Amino acid sequence: MDILEEMPGSLVELAEEIGLINALALAAIYGGQEFRIPLRFPDSHLVVQIWGREIADRLSARFGGGAIDLAKGESLRRGERDAAIVRDRASMKIADLARHYHLTERRVWGILREHRRGGTGGGEQLKLPL
Repeated sequence: MDILEEMPGSLVELAEEIGLINALALAAIYGGQEFRIPLRFPDSHLVVQIWGREIADRLSARFGGGAIDLAKGESLRRGERDAAIVRDRASMKIADLARHYHLTERRVWGILREHRRGGTGGGEQLKLPL
């Protein structure tokens, strides 16, 4: 499965402009809210502080003066978690998996059942674009 196919549209747009890793990191900080993008980020802005002037200017050039409803990207993290549960099942009991991943035992069983059926409940590894 291609990771870009699993990403919400707002993250895909960002990934196309500033790269996948930067887009995911931005979503980790600003996800779940409207992310306003100025025509030019001030040097004191977190985007400039973390990613530097080049990334900030690329964001402003493409989206400046507007806002993006930035998704959290939770579905991607959920897929990674589910894959880890499937992997860890070989060495852990259901109760231990539930405790470790902060889920109910019922949810862990559901993830494993989804995997056995060939669904996306952790059964497929995400492919990162090069």
